[in-house]
Amino acid sequence: MALIRRLGRASHGQGLVEYMLLLGLAALVMIGAYSLLGRAVGNVFSNVVENLTDPHQTVLVGNPAGGNSGAAAVNHAGGSFASDAVGDAAGAMAGDAQQGSGGPFSDYDGDHVPDASDNCPAVPNSDQYDADHDSFGDVCDPAASADDSDNDGVDNAVDNCLLVPNPDQANTFGGPAGDRCEDTDSDGVYDAFDNCPITANAMQFDADRDGVGDACDVLNCANLALSAPVDVDQRATVVTLTSIDAQPVWVQQIDFAYTRHNSHTSVAGVAFNNVPLWIGLVPADARGTFTVSRSGAGQMMTGRPTFAAGIFPIALQYDRNNGLALERVTMVVTTGEEAAFDGSNGCVLSTP
Repeated sequence: MALIRRLGRASHGQGLVEYMLLLGLAALVMIGAYSLLGRAVGNVFSNVVENLTDPHQTVLVGNPAGGNSGAAAVNHAGGSFASDAVGDAAGAMAGDAQQGSGGPFSDYDGDHVPDASDNCPAVPNSDQYDADHDSFGDVCDPAASADDSDNDGVDNAVDNCLLVPNPDQANTFGGPAGDRCEDTDSDGVYDAFDNCPITANAMQFDADRDGVGDACDVLNCANLALSAPVDVDQRATVVTLTSIDAQPVWVQQIDFAYTRHNSHTSVAGVAFNNVPLWIGLVPADARGTFTVSRSGAGQMMTGRPTFAAGIFPIALQYDRNNGLALERVTMVVTTGEEAAFDGSNGCVLSTP
């Protein structure tokens, strides 16, 4: 090799000679490797071909009953690992895709709904209709009948919602159909589920989450009234709130206007419907106003009083006998739990 290199250097084509020598050596190595390994490689391919064509081997055959049990159909005595794995995969695909196979994609009735989620797995019903919502499709519901399509116990001849179960037949607004299948305000929401059934509000917004949609959550102040103050004992005066409005209403603020009788008197507490809203001691002026609120005006309420229809006592308590004469009580109430009173969603109430 040293001699060859010296000869190469002696010529002007030194680089080309070395390159040609390297190519020649690489060719010799490849020829030698093929001579040594060619027979072994040929044997490997021959074995694979023999396994695939051997009549005693069952390859690529799945379990037609479903599931990936193709391995059970392979002759393990002579089969190879590769043929066994291919058999498993083929068995899973062939079994699961077969109609009625029982695999995860099985569709016994051929309605393109997998058996696992088909509400009538033995009867084709691609629409999956289930009028009475009992998890049995209408076409195979054992409880449904020709005389009671929605299985609500009401005969079709008198049922005001033929395809929607409504055993109570409620029809609040007297329309042609029952509440569960009638949309009185035409907003796309049936009356039974509409939080404003006579005022269109397709979005069903309900800011205060009181079950009454914003579109019709308007408080009628004429339905609320406060009584004149009454001394219940020497340390408490009460006014009574009366409401005939069924929707929930929130108390936002209460103002008590008073005249002090005892110069050492302090306001000691406020209660709504016998539940404390504030407890403490605040010296009373000769004439003044004491306020509790949810906004922080005056003293902060410790509770969140709400009311609907009913009668509710509101008490001002003080720490001296005959300490105060309560002259007037003013309340701000709203339909929104967190909303500030803006004149549209609440009322200002005053004693006579």
